Amino acid sequence: MLGVYALFRRIYPSEEERNTYKQMWMLQNKVPVIEGHVHVLMYVFKYLNDVCPLQKKSTSLDPKNPVENVMQFIKHLDSTIEQHINVNYISFCTWISRMDSIITSNPSLFGEGS
Repeated sequence: MLGVYALFRRIYPSEEERNTYKQMWMLQNKVPVIEGHVHVLMYVFKYLNDVCPLQKKSTSLDPKNPVENVMQFIKHLDSTIEQHINVNYISFCTWISRMDSIITSNPSLFGEGS
C-alpha cells in the first residue's frame, strides 16, 4: 500500500490524499518497521517523510514521535520474547510428538512393512 501511495503521489503530486496518508502513518502503531529482506528494514515514518512528504505538515498524526514509538515497540518485543519462545516450543513439541505417533503407528505411510 505504501508503494502504491508513493506511485500515486509521483503521478499526481498536487493531490496528497491526507486521509490516506494519515491512515498509513497510523499503520506504524502496529507495524513500525517492515522487513524487506534479512538486513533491509523500512521504517514507515521515514518512508512517508522521505518518499512522499506532505506539503504542509499535519499536526494530528499519531504517533507524534515516531522514533519513540519504534523504541517502545522494540522494548515491548524484548519483554515478551521469552513468552513467545515458550509458546512456540510447546507448539513444536506437541506437533513433533503427534508426527512421531502417526509415523510409528502406521509404517505403511512410508512403504515399510508391505
